[in-house]
Amino acid sequence: MVNRTTGKPAPNIVLNLLRPTQNMTELVTTSDAQGNFSVAKDNIGGAPILIRATFHDVSFNTFAPPDRPKVQVEIYDISKDVKTITVPSHASNRIS
Repeated sequence: MVNRTTGKPAPNIVLNLLRPTQNMTELVTTSDAQGNFSVAKDNIGGAPILIRATFHDVSFNTFAPPDRPKVQVEIYDISKDVKTITVPSHASNRIS
């Protein structure tokens, strides 16, 4: 698990693992000091998993395909100050 804003591991983040094919059955775990987390395969099986990480009251979702042993979960710092947000423009105003 990594904070893409800082590029550093994201420790102590609560993760909800949801099994969409099994009535949204939920399993909760927490990332360790290095941002790692693990769940026994017996607890999740071989079905796809939706991983929801909650960071500063914002949910970040990652899909884990069946039988994929490692998944990178990404979170980002948030800001309520719109002055800190920059959006690069990739649009062209040229008309052909």
